[in-house]
Amino acid sequence: MKQLSVELRYLIYVAILLAIIWLPYILAHIAQVGPVKALAYTNEGEMPAWAKKLKQAHYNLVEIVPIFAIAVISPMFTPAQRRSAPRSFSGLGWPIRSRRWRRSGAHAPRCSPSVLTAV
Repeated sequence: MKQLSVELRYLIYVAILLAIIWLPYILAHIAQVGPVKALAYTNEGEMPAWAKKLKQAHYNLVEIVPIFAIAVISPMFTPAQRRSAPRSFSGLGWPIRSRRWRRSGAHAPRCSPSVLTAV
């Protein structure tokens, strides 16, 4: 079985977070105003500060995840990626620096991203 790239794995984690992050603030709203008013979509009652922040984080994820998904998935359909590009490069063309590479004192190559992904 082919191993998932780091970017794809994080996309899956963010999608799971997006799927469950709405539950706590909905439950806080139900506890605050009651189930009938909460399901009627009234804005009565004040939510706790943590629930407001969680709701804003959910809205932020809803806006950002599609862009992140396009950035992660689109390089998989380019010819360079289908020819098994080196594992040390991300789908966006920038080198992924491992801890060992950073500790060794090596410097990043001075070239553009298009040169790094050219095959």
